[in-house]
Order: sequence, then structure tokens, then C-alpha cells
Amino acid sequence: MATPRFVAEHILEAAVLDVTLATSDVIDARGFTHIYVYPDSGGSVKWSVVVDDAATVHGPNPVTGGTDVIQEIVVAGNFYLIEAITADCHAHPIFLNISDLEVDDEGSALSIAVTKLDFAGAGVTATEPVTNEILVTIPGSPLSVEDEGSELSPAALVLDFVGVGVKATEPSADNIQITIDTGKIDFVRRTAGDLTLNSTTWANLPSLGTLVLDAEIGDVVEVGMGGSFGTEAIDAFLDAGSDDSGIQNVWSLDGSEVAAGNGVQAWKGGSGSDHGFGGSSRRTLVTADIVTGQVTIQFRYKTASASNRTLKADSNNPLEVWAKNHGPVEV
Repeated sequence: MATPRFVAEHILEAAVLDVTLATSDVIDARGFTHIYVYPDSGGSVKWSVVVDDAATVHGPNPVTGGTDVIQEIVVAGNFYLIEAITADCHAHPIFLNISDLEVDDEGSALSIAVTKLDFAGAGVTATEPVTNEILVTIPGSPLSVEDEGSELSPAALVLDFVGVGVKATEPSADNIQITIDTGKIDFVRRTAGDLTLNSTTWANLPSLGTLVLDAEIGDVVEVGMGGSFGTEAIDAFLDAGSDDSGIQNVWSLDGSEVAAGNGVQAWKGGSGSDHGFGGSSRRTLVTADIVTGQVTIQFRYKTASASNRTLKADSNNPLEVWAKNHGPVEV
């Protein structure tokens, strides 16, 4: 008995064969998923399932009739043998690729035996523009970017935030927060009540108070002072320090305060001179400067002797102190 062998092609489209069987011909249906058979007028056909090479009759046996008598055999588990009892019989072995399909999400398997894909979500559509060809459309989300109302791009894909004081963070998943630090400033302008300086060791400027700024480690803070001294023949020195129950660091040295330090040079009051002064000093904040997200700035002084030296503060000679946080300045 001749046994034609038809090997199924592993493709998504059906592989269809039209086989004319002579008397006693047999088709080995292994590798196919469906077999459609029909006898011509006067012909007859039967089919069997083979288990361990032992044939077992399966389905109508035999099938007789004309071309309108069509039988479908679903090949599952074992394989079928299609045998023509008489001539003029036809068989259509069909392979439909229903092999297991693995579906991954970003490389991680969701299922290794998928039989159905359901496309869902806003804007997602699945169509069949050509028979048996599915087109899945996932629209993009173009982002229009403008500068002061003028469009820079109608379909931007990437936003890159740069520049001093600009910071992009992700406080929670897929939530981007943009912080633009425009600078923080605090100041005091004293127009009444001169200050008397007479400590030979570093001390807080009397009756002036402190300046407080929101700040983070790495911020650059500029401190400034402007005013005028009296004419007493005593050298006076001024500085600013970060205060956390005591001075942590001073601006003149960008570090710990020391007894021999002479403060910010632009603020020095030379002996016996009646002159104005002014200027600023900058430094980058470190961990010791910050307390609960803030830096407290205390202005400091010392004199060369215990005698009095006047730091003027009146309507004609105002005393001004200020501090500004420039944020994390890139060098």
C-alpha cells in the first residue's frame, strides 16, 4: 500500500494540498491539523486513527457519495490515516499553525501557550485590511513644546532640562517634577542704633539677628555687608558663619572659625579711619551648614582690643546685610 507523505510547513497561513487518491492509497496526516475528504460519484473513503501502529476505525466508515459529501477530520493527539476504498477520492490535508505562542512583556514571559491576543487601551485598534492579516495600530502621543507661547516642536519625544538651578526628579513612579530655583534671598537694613564692638574674640554682631535661607548641600550661598565704621583707633574685623547652636563654618575661611582669622577682607575696619565698606563672599554649603532644609547665617565680629569701635547704623549711614542662595552652581 503506497503511503504519500506530506510535510506541513510551519507558517501562519494555511498550507493546502489537493490530493487525488487511487484505490487503497493512504495519506499519512501527521504534521497537519485538518483533513477534508470527499469521494467523487461512486467513490468511497474511510479514515482511521493509529495508536502504536494499531489502526482503529474513526468516523464514518466508509463515506460514499458525490462531491457534496465533505467530511472534516480534526487531527489532534494521534495522527490519522486516510485510505481510499475506491478510486476517484479526494483529500485536502491542511496545516494551520496553532503552535504555542509565547508573549513577553519587556523580555519577561507572560504566557508560553497563548491562543488569543486581545488588544485594548485608549487609541489602540485592531483591523483586518486584508483577509487574514491583522493590523494593530497604537497611536503615539505627540507633545507640543512651546517657549513663551511660540512652538518649538509639535511632536517632541525628549525633554532635557539643563541650566543652573534646574532640577528634574521622579518623586513617584512616572511622575516627573521640575524644580527651577530662581534664587532665595534674605536681608536686613538697619537705620537706627549704632552697634558697639569691643570683643577681642569672635562674637555675634549685637542687635542684628540672623538671616535664614532654604538650602541644600551643594548650594552656593553669597553673603554681603555694607556700612561704615566710626573713627576709633581700633581695628575691627567682620565675618559670617553658619549657625547650628554654634558657628559651624565661616565664609572667610570656607571652614571652621579660628581665633586668628581676620574675617572677610572687604569688611575690615582699619584703625582710626572713618570709611564706608561693602562687598560679598561666597561658599558652597556642606552637611554641617544645613538644619532641616535651611541654613542660618550669623554675622560675627572681633576687635583688636577691648576698647569700643562703632559700626554705624542710622538714616544717613545705614547698615545692610544680605544673603542669597544661588542654588547648585555648575563649575
